[in-house]
Amino acid sequence: MDLFFEVIRVTGGFLLCWLVFVMFCATLIFLSIKHFKESHILHSFIIILASLSIIITTYMALGLFIAILNK
Repeated sequence: MDLFFEVIRVTGGFLLCWLVFVMFCATLIFLSIKHFKESHILHSFIIILASLSIIITTYMALGLFIAILNK
C-alpha cells in the first residue's frame, strides 16, 4: 500500500508539471498560428519544437511511472 501512495504522490506532482508544460506548448502553437502567418519558417519551427517537447515529456512521464512500478 505504501508503494501505491508513493506512485500517486510522485506521478501526481510530475503530471501537474507536465500539464502546465503542455499547456505552455499549446499556447505557443496557438500564438504562432495566430501571429506568424507570414513567416512560415518560424511558424513551422515553433510548432515542431513544441510538439517534440510534448512527445519527449510524455515519454519521460511514462518512463518515470514504469520505473516507480518496477521499484
